Amino acid sequence: MLAIAAAMAMNYSEETYKTALGTLLDKLILKGIVLDRGLLGELSSQLLLLRTRDKATPGGKGCVTYDPVRRQPQIHLVELSKFLQTLLGDTLGLPDQDANVRDKLLWEASSVCINFTHIYQLPLSIGEVTESMLLNAWSTGTAFQCAHNQPVIDGFMVGYRGSLDEPFQSSLLITIPWQSKARSTAAALALAHSLTAPFIVPRNGGSRHKPWHVVILMDLAASSAFGRATGPHCELTCAKAVRPKQGEEGQEVWKSYAKANESEGQRYCLDIRGFRAQLSSPHWA
Repeated sequence: MLAIAAAMAMNYSEETYKTALGTLLDKLILKGIVLDRGLLGELSSQLLLLRTRDKATPGGKGCVTYDPVRRQPQIHLVELSKFLQTLLGDTLGLPDQDANVRDKLLWEASSVCINFTHIYQLPLSIGEVTESMLLNAWSTGTAFQCAHNQPVIDGFMVGYRGSLDEPFQSSLLITIPWQSKARSTAAALALAHSLTAPFIVPRNGGSRHKPWHVVILMDLAASSAFGRATGPHCELTCAKAVRPKQGEEGQEVWKSYAKANESEGQRYCLDIRGFRAQLSSPHWA
């Protein structure tokens, strides 16, 4: 309820939102309450995702609109395709030669809805998630920030990959994970290739599985482009995650990489560098 009230208040106008962010910067960050650069990167990522969620909502007035007839707030779902285009612009910051894979992602993501009004901090690292956990998150509008020592991912949103005109099936719930970096040196490409979603354990106790998903690497402080100095600041790949080698920098062997008798789910990876709202770098809603 607090998240819904905050969304309605902060999105009352652009000036209101700017004032709130200014207070966060002046009273918390600049006064040293948020010091660690890694934690600042995680906070920045959460703010970007929440702001994008608000902007992607019909009317751009936050995740909630007010129904004057029923006299109550209405919480809106958002298509994943709309969310990504709000975050990065209509072309996702990708060059023309990537149009085919970009259009394929947007087409597939148009059948996925996301629903979060707030981000919950997990107290412990996770190796997999349960279908019941995802169902509860979907029902309460929750996304997750992982524990500080969590390997591979920093957080994840919950999506539903199915028609909402049909009976709801919790087996169609998926995760959309992200990882954030706040270093001036760009993350190695191997890091993006190894990002993946956690395996999902069904409610009926069957074998765990990893469905189609999208992962997002937010390399916030890196200013270098892909390929060449004037190249794009976003890269999109469509391939199954590559299990990192033992002891590889920035990664650990994670319980949610596929075992010998399992298969990695098909996934798209958006590797995003920079933070400025310019044509040569991510749109960053």
